[in-house]
Amino acid sequence: MEIQVPVIHTEEDAANFVSEVVREQSLRNPQIARMGAAIRIFSGFLLVVAFGAILFFRIAGYSPPTESIVLFLFTVVLFIGAVIFEHNVMYFLIRSAKKEVLAVFRSESTAMHRGFFTFDNEAMCYTTVNGTERIEWNSLERIDEFPSFFVFRPGPGRQFLLPRRCFTGREQLDAFLDLLESCAPGTALSLRHLEQRQYAPESDFFAGDAGSAQESVDSAGTATQQARFDLVFERTDDEVTPILYETIFRGRNYRRIAAMAIALLLSGTLGVFLFPWSAARNVAWFLVLAGVFLLTGLILFTIKLVLSARDEGKALPRFAHVRFYADRFQLIYSRGTREYEWAGVQLVRIRDKDVTIWITDGLVVNVPLRVVRNDSEKSDFLTYLKSTGARVVHRS
Repeated sequence: MEIQVPVIHTEEDAANFVSEVVREQSLRNPQIARMGAAIRIFSGFLLVVAFGAILFFRIAGYSPPTESIVLFLFTVVLFIGAVIFEHNVMYFLIRSAKKEVLAVFRSESTAMHRGFFTFDNEAMCYTTVNGTERIEWNSLERIDEFPSFFVFRPGPGRQFLLPRRCFTGREQLDAFLDLLESCAPGTALSLRHLEQRQYAPESDFFAGDAGSAQESVDSAGTATQQARFDLVFERTDDEVTPILYETIFRGRNYRRIAAMAIALLLSGTLGVFLFPWSAARNVAWFLVLAGVFLLTGLILFTIKLVLSARDEGKALPRFAHVRFYADRFQLIYSRGTREYEWAGVQLVRIRDKDVTIWITDGLVVNVPLRVVRNDSEKSDFLTYLKSTGARVVHRS
């Protein structure tokens, strides 16, 4: 039995992907769980210390000093703020991730959003303008079901999204689910049965635009352009590490946390020198310690994250193959191709040793200029970058 499902991914799909898939992945992320635990432990420790000081003075028969009461009230406010922050951190992460995913989606070539899935008893295939990728059922690590999607994960960092609305009707959806249950490995299959057998998509969804998904794939060969530059290279540690640090520093959430730590540090330092009153000075010292703690934790977390990403090669792969065309460029991987239009690129930065293309704040392509064969080709390459219409800046 063979089932074909044409697909057109839309911006609404990208937004739903973040709201449903990324949110659940984040909740499972051990780093986020550890961050929440650290927030609770730190704020709870301060609360216990302040309460213990007041209790000690009461037991000893003395009235608690004013600074102990002020410190206790301050830690109560801090503890409440930490709890509120922990419960809302997921909201800010999801909102930030949604902006990032939508920015990437808009920068990709329109043809990349069209394709079709083919399912049979042995494997699943996904076909786009860049070719067909075949994945056998026993090679899939996980198959998840969400309210708007089925997600196929052949390996870490790779996933294929099949929107539920793309099925032509209940009969095709039921056949697809039966195929999954009979062919996919049970250890990888995670179906929730979210009333999908009663799900009926709009009957005219594929009557017009969506019907062209397969046509755009079939006609891809006639629209092939000659690549202006075709670069294949391997990055070194010295080239990968600075880009990873810069990618993290450009993240909005990182800058917000760093600004919070610096604000605590500066306000506490200012309070130590401005307020002679002992209680206010104790609170100021507390702000200094909180700022130092937050800033130190942020630095150590960044170093660990960069070293881990560099060693695993997920964020910025060592081996790269990039093709540049007049209006777009392609990133070619061992199991697929991603294509981005120059009109959606955020920034192109040219330096003496490399060219960095910022598609979004968190998605970057770095090309060392050493891979260009000679000065003439280097000059042609830089001239080409300036002619793409993207924002180009020069830095030494």
